[in-house]
Amino acid sequence: MSENSSDLFGSISISPEQNTTQPEPEPETKQSPPRKKQTKLPQRQKKTSGRGKVKWLVLLILLVSAYSAAGFLLVPYLVKNVLPDYVESRLQVGFSVDKAIFNPFNFDLELHNLELETITADKPSTQFLTAQMLEVDFDLLSLLRGDLVCSSMSVDGLKMMLSREQNKQYNISYLFKGKSPKNQTGIIDFAELPFLFSLNNIN
Repeated sequence: MSENSSDLFGSISISPEQNTTQPEPEPETKQSPPRKKQTKLPQRQKKTSGRGKVKWLVLLILLVSAYSAAGFLLVPYLVKNVLPDYVESRLQVGFSVDKAIFNPFNFDLELHNLELETITADKPSTQFLTAQMLEVDFDLLSLLRGDLVCSSMSVDGLKMMLSREQNKQYNISYLFKGKSPKNQTGIIDFAELPFLFSLNNIN
């Protein structure tokens, strides 16, 4: 027999059984929409907190500016234009000042070229007190309590003109008529004066 007849099955090679089945496709899963990242939330909180601080800072600046304007501008205006009418109506004294300066942070008041004069119906007005410069340092705590207390006062160029008339009265005697500032002990009762005040450390 030839070589071909010796191999009845031919030259078929036998190999191990292979799995020829294809894998089943996996079921498609619905993909959920991507979630929004929350990393921006802290940034928004920082922005809002930063804006809040800016608002408070702006408000503080506005308050300080308003207080400064009221102190540096409004108080001198009131001293020059409103206070004279008040003094005249309460004390019958003419009050005038050329320049007023007020510092709202240390409560220091400066009056330049101060003049006081008498105001009577039957006599002409006469000056009885002048000062080139009057500087008054008010006490803040006393002002909050409603008391007018000057912790210190400095006067430059003070002049006082008193004249005695034939009836033995002075030109400012009318300021004390109808008032009884002294009690039985002869001590001045400050409660009966036109307003309560205290002057300390006068130079």
